Amino acid sequence: SLFSQESLSVRKAYTFSVCSLTMAKVVSFSLALLMTVVVILTPSAVSGENGFSDLKIHTHLKRLNKPALKSIKSPDGDIIDCVPVTDQPALSHPLLINHTVQMTPSFNPESVFSESKVSSNTKNQQSSAISQLWHVNGKCPENTVPIRRTTKQDLYRASSVEKFGMKNQKSILKRKSYEPASVLTQNGHQHAIMYVEDGVFYGAKAKINVWKPNVEMPNEFSLAQIWVLGGNFNSDLNSIEAGWQVSPQLYGDSRTRLFTYWTSDAYQGTGCYNLLCSGFVQINREIAMGGSISPLSNFGDSQYDITILIWKSEDGDIIDCVPITKQPAFDHPLLKNHTIQMRPSFVPEGGSTFTKKEAKAITQVWHKNGVCPDNTVPIRRTKKEDILRSKSIESFGKKRHKSFGKGTHQSNPGEGHEYAIMNSRKGIYYGTKFVINMWRPEVEVPNEFSLAQTWLASGDGYDTNTIEAGLQVCPVLYGDNNLRLFVYWTSDYYQSTGCYNTGCSGFVQTSKVITPGGSFAQVSQYDGAQYGLPMLIWKSSGNWWLMIGEEYVGYWPGNIFTSLGDRATTVQWGGEIVNQRTDGRHTNTDMGSGHFADEWYKKASYFRKLETVDGANTLREPQGLYPYASNGNCYNIKAGEKILKALPVETAFKFPSPLPTFTQGGGFAKGTIDLGGLEVSQVPTFNKVWSTYEGGPDNLGVTFFEPSSVPTGFSILGYYAQPNNRQLFGWVLVAKDLSSNNTLKPPVDYTLVGNTESLVTKQDGPGYFWEPVAPDGYQAVGLIVTNSSQKPPLDKVRCVRSDLTEQCEADTSIWESNGVKVSTLRPTIRGTQATGVCVGTFTWQPQNTSPPSLSCLKNKKLDFSTMPNGSQTGVLSNTYSPLIYLHPDEEYLPSSVNWYFSNGALLYKRGEESNPNPIEPNGANLPQGGANDGSYWLDLPIDKKGKERVKKGDLQSTQAYLHIKPMLGATFTDIAIWVFYPFNGPARAKVKLITLPLGRIGEHIGDWEHVTLRISNFNGELWRVFLSQHSGGEWIDACDLEFQEGGGSNKAVAYASLHGHAMYPKPGLVLQGNDGVGIRNDTAKSKKVFDTGLGYEVIAAEYGGEGGGVVEPPWVNYYRKWGPKIDYSVEDDVKRIERFLFGALKRAFVNLVKKIPDEVYGEDGPTGPKLKGNWAGDEK
Repeated sequence: SLFSQESLSVRKAYTFSVCSLTMAKVVSFSLALLMTVVVILTPSAVSGENGFSDLKIHTHLKRLNKPALKSIKSPDGDIIDCVPVTDQPALSHPLLINHTVQMTPSFNPESVFSESKVSSNTKNQQSSAISQLWHVNGKCPENTVPIRRTTKQDLYRASSVEKFGMKNQKSILKRKSYEPASVLTQNGHQHAIMYVEDGVFYGAKAKINVWKPNVEMPNEFSLAQIWVLGGNFNSDLNSIEAGWQVSPQLYGDSRTRLFTYWTSDAYQGTGCYNLLCSGFVQINREIAMGGSISPLSNFGDSQYDITILIWKSEDGDIIDCVPITKQPAFDHPLLKNHTIQMRPSFVPEGGSTFTKKEAKAITQVWHKNGVCPDNTVPIRRTKKEDILRSKSIESFGKKRHKSFGKGTHQSNPGEGHEYAIMNSRKGIYYGTKFVINMWRPEVEVPNEFSLAQTWLASGDGYDTNTIEAGLQVCPVLYGDNNLRLFVYWTSDYYQSTGCYNTGCSGFVQTSKVITPGGSFAQVSQYDGAQYGLPMLIWKSSGNWWLMIGEEYVGYWPGNIFTSLGDRATTVQWGGEIVNQRTDGRHTNTDMGSGHFADEWYKKASYFRKLETVDGANTLREPQGLYPYASNGNCYNIKAGEKILKALPVETAFKFPSPLPTFTQGGGFAKGTIDLGGLEVSQVPTFNKVWSTYEGGPDNLGVTFFEPSSVPTGFSILGYYAQPNNRQLFGWVLVAKDLSSNNTLKPPVDYTLVGNTESLVTKQDGPGYFWEPVAPDGYQAVGLIVTNSSQKPPLDKVRCVRSDLTEQCEADTSIWESNGVKVSTLRPTIRGTQATGVCVGTFTWQPQNTSPPSLSCLKNKKLDFSTMPNGSQTGVLSNTYSPLIYLHPDEEYLPSSVNWYFSNGALLYKRGEESNPNPIEPNGANLPQGGANDGSYWLDLPIDKKGKERVKKGDLQSTQAYLHIKPMLGATFTDIAIWVFYPFNGPARAKVKLITLPLGRIGEHIGDWEHVTLRISNFNGELWRVFLSQHSGGEWIDACDLEFQEGGGSNKAVAYASLHGHAMYPKPGLVLQGNDGVGIRNDTAKSKKVFDTGLGYEVIAAEYGGEGGGVVEPPWVNYYRKWGPKIDYSVEDDVKRIERFLFGALKRAFVNLVKKIPDEVYGEDGPTGPKLKGNWAGDEK
């Protein structure tokens, strides 16, 4: 703090003899030169006793010569006073009034030289220790330091009392003073020096050969020293100096003496030799500054050296080991009763190609001096000086400006902030993992900073929430220019919430090894050693965790956020600086390494191994990233090859193993289907026509394709469209006229239904969407896309005769942006007997306009000849039937229907409730047909023990029950796979971070769940899988499925939720609700797994041919409830839960109860599979 350039790293270092320059902890290079230096001071008037006031001398001596605990008389005439370390002159400096003496440095720089080695070229060099003469008469006691006593005579020799101990002429050779004519212009000083400049240095070390040079006149001196300099060669020069000197004027003799010197203003008014003013703090009790050195080198004889090392302690922090329960985080009002989560409940698993761990261990500087004990966390102590550097106490530790780089062309970086960042597409994210390159950037002025970090954000405007972590150099926050780890958060766009590190309540620290705000010993060097810090942020059990390497550092509790309590919608990685425009110009503050991105590895700073966490808690390589630099002339960013890889849609999806082969027979998997004079075939190969790269799923855009490799004689009916966020997987039908009855005709014209000329979106130039104008009696069934405003050729596509078409409707949304919606098409009427055929094309519909009048095809030859026979069905089931993973905590398992009946299930009849009947194993005594009129129902055994046993189910007996049915005009086969659970367990609610058991809510007896495989009758390929979820469900395309581990299997994987048994494609939590409030659906992989392809039974096949020979078991035609209807009030359960909630949490719970679906709220036994709407119809 004595130096005006203290916040800047040293720019130059002058050394002698064998010298090494220390950059941080690592020696960067060395010189091996033997040097001598002679400085001649021109004679000046010698001041005698008459020039001084005795009072002034007495006062000055009293200030310098502190009361000693012990005094030692040296053989050379010096008196050495042993002064308490806390009473030494240095601590009288106004900047050191409250200074805590650092008795040991935080580290010693490592050297490239071995101290025991002696150069073979150095004759008679002595390795014995050099001592000071006063040592022969004693030593100073502990907790004191030896100080050479200043005498009257010393002061009399000075030009004035004020100048005593100070260099009275500028004693630094200016860099360009090399010409002989300029040698005598340096105020009589002459130099012979070796210097290194224009680098970033943190100290220097040298062995200095010790001699006793002859000094001709008392006012001259001769010295050999190290200079460590910062600033310019003007009035802001800072210098630290140490070496040996012969100076008769200063010491009154011609002995060779050890000295130190410092200045912060180019010797104008600050600094002095040794301890002759306040400044240098001594801690050693054996070495006295100004003490004479012995022995000395002799010409042609023994040689003696002293080793001097000057270096900057990397941080000087005090790390307090605070009990984990007493850390500042728990001052937050939302965390008053917070239970510390010592470990996350899971760590995201890799779904990317990144597997190699970082090899280099990264440590923080404070680790060198100790570790914190168990059950404590290390927290950097905030000092008075830290707060004084802040603009105000209220703003201490907070970002002063809106410091979130939105990274779009609309961004307006405010108040001097500049960014170079890589942005994710807008989507849903649960974390990020990356490796951040570690540099120590130059920061020009204290109120600026430079950082490299990640942002996870959600919300808009002043509702923006961010979680931030990375590395920074921030002098105003820490008082130095060290590279430090930091964390940050805000829930209101930096207005009043959040802070750095543990500077306010919020971030909960759990690690005893790593502290936010701590500095790092290792930093990268330009074209040299590189260091990377692996970081992972992810959401686990409602909290956002931070991991550094393999160490769990802590977490941001989810309930301190609003929108981030649920998920992030944006992830960014990059750099930020503050430009204060000092003197009206742009700052010299570096970002990263201070070199442009084009210089690449070892020269430019990087982020690598970028990954994001998806809803299945899986690490994925991010897709469609885009860079943003607010001032590309000063700071830029460039994507590496990994980031610039193709979008998923640019690679075709392939099943893990080849498609099965089928036995001959029937019309299944023949490649084409006759719809009644119109032959159609599926084409799954395409040529790209046009893309946009924003909007749609994961904000990655959409691509439109023209079918390719069309079979000879077939015509295109329309183009295909798919979101960019997944691999290319789809098809369109092409058609051929079999009857010569003109089933196909080209259009007579085209109508432009839309273009993207005015759309504000990233795209391949404008795209144009054309609807064929069909001849009379014909219908268009698809659109054409071009990248030109010229109409397509009329023979590009064909229209279909109207009697071979049916009405269609929009199905799945593909892309939606700027008021335009693109959707797939499907027949309006669907079911086992419906004739509508899906073409695979899409519709384009601008806002407030009618959609194009497109149709689907119709199968006029619905004879079911294209359906699979019994053996083919077996192959399909064995190939595609999924594995169903139950939650590891699931207690209500599935069973076979026969096991349920055989283990005491009862049939009840209304009016005869006291006399229930046991059910035969195959259900033969169940009433058949009829209606679900409440006259019959099933229930568990009466005895309590039997009831509890049957409720638990029996996984070993479980069977899958297959219903084979035609769909989409028999161009597809649906295999509905039904699974029976004797009991559905109670539901659980999530209210922000709180999980609440809902008592009886959600319980019911008899639970039927199903998975439906939709398989192409053209080729036997699995297209989609439907997963039932309570009263609804969702379709998952094959390319988005998880398949059985180990490869080589096309069996999909599904996950059944805890207690409720709803099916989901990925493990994790799915919440039925909004804003962190809803019914929990927890899924996870476990050893409780059921392969639906083993031990299955085909229970129905409603079509002609061989499939129609299936005999349905009696229980299939039982049309009543599989469990009793029990009416009870859940009011008591609700009130019991409400007692534990307050304020907003209570209101959120009450609103949740109102929205609970009927199948969860109350106990009402479900019906069997045949009464479900999808038995004869399509899935919802």
